[in-house]
Amino acid sequence: MGKKLDAIRNRELWPLTGSEQARVAALAARAGVKLGRGKSAGSLGGRIDAVFADAERRVLAEEKAEEKEAQAKADAKAARKAKGWW
Repeated sequence: MGKKLDAIRNRELWPLTGSEQARVAALAARAGVKLGRGKSAGSLGGRIDAVFADAERRVLAEEKAEEKEAQAKADAKAARKAKGWW
């Protein structure tokens, strides 16, 4: 998960879900059109940052859930071993 988190922080698109990628692409296109017309892109950059922030929170939550699951498996294994072999 560390690679995904680093990639999101570096504003790479590959760790984003399809819908997140589509939102970033649409916002970037809208910003490009506005800039091409000589207008300010306004808050579109902030919206793109918000998409990446949401993705970062999602990846952190996934990572935490995986850690909980691994801990639960380890606890179950330890409980089985503690029972003994007989």
